[in-house]
Amino acid sequence: MSSRIPSEIVDYIVDYLHDDRLTLLACSLTASPFLATSRLHLFSEVKLDYAGIDTFLQVLDVPYSTIAPAMRRLVIDKQKAQNTPAISSSKKREPYIPKYRANLVASLQGVQSICLSNCWLVYIPTPFWHLLSDLKGVHTLELRKFLSSSTTQFLSYVCALPSLKTMSVSEVVWDPLRCDLESFQSQKSLAIPLLEVTKHSQYGILEWLMTQQPVPHVNTLRIVIDTVHGPVVLSTVQRYLSAVGASVQHLILDVQSGIPDLQVSSGVDFSTFTNVKSISIQNVSVSTQNLQSHRLENFLGSVFSQAKSEYLHQVNLSMSVEDTNDGFSFFGIPHDVVLQCYNWGGLPGILEQNLGTQLEKLNVSINNYASYQHQTAESILRKGPFKGFDERGALHIDFPRFMLEEAL
Repeated sequence: MSSRIPSEIVDYIVDYLHDDRLTLLACSLTASPFLATSRLHLFSEVKLDYAGIDTFLQVLDVPYSTIAPAMRRLVIDKQKAQNTPAISSSKKREPYIPKYRANLVASLQGVQSICLSNCWLVYIPTPFWHLLSDLKGVHTLELRKFLSSSTTQFLSYVCALPSLKTMSVSEVVWDPLRCDLESFQSQKSLAIPLLEVTKHSQYGILEWLMTQQPVPHVNTLRIVIDTVHGPVVLSTVQRYLSAVGASVQHLILDVQSGIPDLQVSSGVDFSTFTNVKSISIQNVSVSTQNLQSHRLENFLGSVFSQAKSEYLHQVNLSMSVEDTNDGFSFFGIPHDVVLQCYNWGGLPGILEQNLGTQLEKLNVSINNYASYQHQTAESILRKGPFKGFDERGALHIDFPRFMLEEAL
């Protein structure tokens, strides 16, 4: 009777350990039956920083690479996370040119997702960038804080991917005036799971998206209220929203840069969001309570009075209690007093007036709030401005971990 464990059982056991990197490393060294599945999980996602690109290429550039075929997702991140299967080096050298490029390209065709995060195109070695252009199986592209000084090079890459279906865009910066945007058409109709609009990135990427046929639909749109929203930028945003506003399912409005800019941003027409399911207001600070609270109230009133959607059933509000110079002190006055005085930008009344019982879920998240004060704060909200929502079971209150408690 054989004592050999069937390969299916071995694979099942190793699959169960897919998110335990240390155990997978041990399994890969235990016996040859464990190696293939362990390697698949270890290298299904590879994260590289600039310095590690050439070194990793050398590891892959062999006639019969067993690592490259296991790769499904590739992340290039200047701030590469720790404990990832990437090789880094601080030595300066000439870009590595693969010796077995045809074999390498063929073995990497299983890569389906590429993420370019916190990086500048000019620092990615040219041979590696050309290699990325030859990965024809890529159907998902994520761009996060990606800077390209060559619009042509960047768009040529995007349009060279025949299987590309979705592209998430967050803080992509490039100058659209240096090339003919209409000449760069994606090979398939794109969908945009996430699009972030900021003062730095919105003009270029929106102009290009509007040249696509058809204009890509957006699932989640995040608009950061920046300190500079000139008439040209606002006009571009408005034209884009007119084209795709009806496709947006989730709208996120981030007021982190300050309430004064809301007065300008109120010029955006939110009536195009006719099918939106949720609206999130992020990074509201109690420092806006006094002189600037009316700007927040006017902004919120404009958003919810215009965004008429029969599918809008959820609103999320994220705010922080912080040090201020207008009478609220982090250590001087208890936070419950701050909450009792805060008018929430008139949001409770605005929601009642524009949504009423249509609103099924109101999530309120309060950051920087010590845990021993949570019960008092929750009582203030449920018995005070949000009482009506609480009585019909729509109110949900959350207190993310306090930064000091997180450190402890």
